[in-house]
Amino acid sequence: MNKSRLLTLINIFTLYTDEYNHISMQEIISYLENEDIYVSRKAIYNDIKILRENGYEIQIIKGKQMKYYLLNHPLELVDAKLLYDSINSIEFISSNKRKEIIDKLFENISIYQKESILKTSKTNSKSYYNNEFLYILNDIQNAISSNKSVTFKYFDITLNKKKVYRKQQKKYTLVPYALVLINQRYYCIFYSDKYDSFSNYRIDKIDNLIINEQTYEKKPFNLDEYLSKSFNMFAGKKENITIEFHNELLNIVLDEFGLDILITNQNENTFTINITTTISNNFLSWLAQFGEKAKIINPSEIIERYKKHLNQILQLYD
Repeated sequence: MNKSRLLTLINIFTLYTDEYNHISMQEIISYLENEDIYVSRKAIYNDIKILRENGYEIQIIKGKQMKYYLLNHPLELVDAKLLYDSINSIEFISSNKRKEIIDKLFENISIYQKESILKTSKTNSKSYYNNEFLYILNDIQNAISSNKSVTFKYFDITLNKKKVYRKQQKKYTLVPYALVLINQRYYCIFYSDKYDSFSNYRIDKIDNLIINEQTYEKKPFNLDEYLSKSFNMFAGKKENITIEFHNELLNIVLDEFGLDILITNQNENTFTINITTTISNNFLSWLAQFGEKAKIINPSEIIERYKKHLNQILQLYD
């Protein structure tokens, strides 16, 4: 058994065949010869038998000319499509890195499936300004795994698109607890010994990061609970509120608050919900986008806050 030839054969079946595209024995021989592998038909028949015995679902279509194809690719077409679109939607990696990842993805499907994806998908040519992003992301993940702190600088971008480091370029030394992807941005949740508290930092704004040697015994930390308080659009103190919406907004409301919300007073024009959520300015701005199609019913305190919120916006145009 020639292991190198078997690997080449697997690659041929992966790239040049799928459920709808098949190859003949002569085409298999030609593909092998292109890789400087010269072998008899009998040896290839035996190789195919070995691959089938080891889990490769190579199908044989009998006829005047036998045809072959691989049924179980490492990735299904729909899997590859989802991954391709996900990778292309990410704007915080360089175009070269994006291409590198996508090329690896396409190694796991046929050239025909690749062509189908490229014809029916949007490409992304945007390139992010922080080219060290992936190295920083990798180092932080390693620091989390090894319970070590990291030291770094943190910056903002000015109007002329230049870096300005916070704290007069002083370095932060913090313990990373988790990495999360929120709204196309990676954040690290750090713990500060100095302030005995957790805080969030955008990975793409971290610079000059190093992993420190000292290890830490981490505090109990519930990621889901933390995210619900810190990353929710409506983060803050929870309050009870009743809102009336036009019926055309039903799916938007369900998408935001879930299928479990209680809907009352439904008629041909409107419905009412009663929820307990955090009434932040973000929440009020979210509600304001619906104009006259959303109305706070009670409590009166929140109605007054909403009026004040809207008046502050109107005053900008006086």
